[in-house]
Amino acid sequence: MVGGCARRSRPLCRLSPRSAHPGYLLLHQMPKARKPPTPPKHCIFCDLPKKMSDEHIWGKWIKDYIRADRKKHHIHLTRIPSPKSPNITELRIRAGDPLSANVHVVCIDCNSTWMSRIQQETKPILIPLFQSKTTGLGPKAQAQLALWCTMATMTGEFIDRDPLGQGVTLAERQFFRQQSEIPPNWRIWIARYRRYKWKGEWIHLTVPILGPEDVPGIQPGDSAKPNTQTTTFVIGELYVHVMSSSGHPDLTAKWNWPAFSRLTRLLIQIWPPKESFIAWPPESLTDHDADTIPTLFSNVIDAASRSLLGRRIF
Repeated sequence: MVGGCARRSRPLCRLSPRSAHPGYLLLHQMPKARKPPTPPKHCIFCDLPKKMSDEHIWGKWIKDYIRADRKKHHIHLTRIPSPKSPNITELRIRAGDPLSANVHVVCIDCNSTWMSRIQQETKPILIPLFQSKTTGLGPKAQAQLALWCTMATMTGEFIDRDPLGQGVTLAERQFFRQQSEIPPNWRIWIARYRRYKWKGEWIHLTVPILGPEDVPGIQPGDSAKPNTQTTTFVIGELYVHVMSSSGHPDLTAKWNWPAFSRLTRLLIQIWPPKESFIAWPPESLTDHDADTIPTLFSNVIDAASRSLLGRRIF
C-alpha cells in the first residue's frame, strides 16, 4: 500500500479464452513436425539415386540455329494398355516452343559426360539437316546420327509421366549407356519435311506385344507393361521416325513400308544402315506423308490384334 492506496499486481501474462484451454499451451510448445525428405529420383539410364539435371531433350545448343519463339506446340500420345483394350489417344497442347522441352529424369553425371559427348559429336551433322543445306552422310555419320536419335527417343518418352507411355525398357537404356551402341531390334529413318499445315512435333505410340503364354497372367482391367514403341519428331526440316521392340524380335526387322508408295523413296533408313552415302537435302515429305507415317504401325497392330487372336493378342 502506497499513500493509502492498494497497489494492484500485474499478471505475468494475459491468456485469451482460446489460449486458456488446457491443451493449447502444450500443443503450441511442441516443435512442428517436419515433412519427410523427398526420396531422390533414379536416373533413367544409370538407375542410381542422384541429383537430376534439367535435361533438354534435343539439346540447348539447337536454339542457336533454329528459331524457338513459338508459344505452344502439339504432342500426340497413343497407348494400347492391355489385350482387348481400346487405344488411348491424347492430343496435348503444351505451352512454349518444342525446342525448350526438358525432363527431370537424367542425372547430372550422365548428362554432363557421355550424353554431352553424343550431343557435341552429332552437332556438326545435325545443323545442315535442320536447315536443309547441302551435305552428305556416310556410314559413320549415319551411325552417329542414329545414336543421337536413340538418346532423344529414350529421354523424350518421359514427356509422358504415365508408365504406359514408356515403351523402351530400362535394360535397353542401360545397354545404350554402357555399350554406346543402339540396342537390338531398333530401326531409324530420317526424311526432309518442310512444314506447311501439319502440326505434329512429337508423336509417340506404345504397345505391349504379348505371346500366348503372357496373356493368361493378365487379369481383366490390368494394363500390360509396354515393350514396343514408335516415335516421330520434327526439328527444323529434319523428320525422324524411330521404331523399337524388345517384346517381338522380328517385328522391327520385318517391318516394311507400303510397296510402291512415296514413303519407300522419301524415308531414308539410317539404322541399321542401308546406304553407303545419303545426299541431302532430298525431296520433302508432304503434310499427308508426315501424318501417315506415325499412324501406319498402329493401324497394322490394330488389324493384327483382331485377326490373329489364336496366335498373339496385342
